[in-house]
Amino acid sequence: MTSPYERPDRAALAELEPLVQALGAELATWRRRALRAEAELQEVQQAVSMPATPPEQVAALERESAELQRRLTRARELVDVLRTRLRFIEERAEGAA
Repeated sequence: MTSPYERPDRAALAELEPLVQALGAELATWRRRALRAEAELQEVQQAVSMPATPPEQVAALERESAELQRRLTRARELVDVLRTRLRFIEERAEGAA
């Protein structure tokens, strides 16, 4: 047996249902975006907090740098010697001419 009485809130509920569904879908979208952003933030934080170069590697690089500085200084000295010799040869050539 059905009642001839119709609930007055039935129409309002019918209007509200698609709005609630749309709100749920929107909320799910925002949740996915938030989770993705949190994952990206965690990746960045891990990249920033990566351990620094190990001390033994730093020491090896410092030794290599010192050796290269020594070689560069020696190369500059040799260039100065060659420049002096070249100047001497040019002066002799001008004097002979």
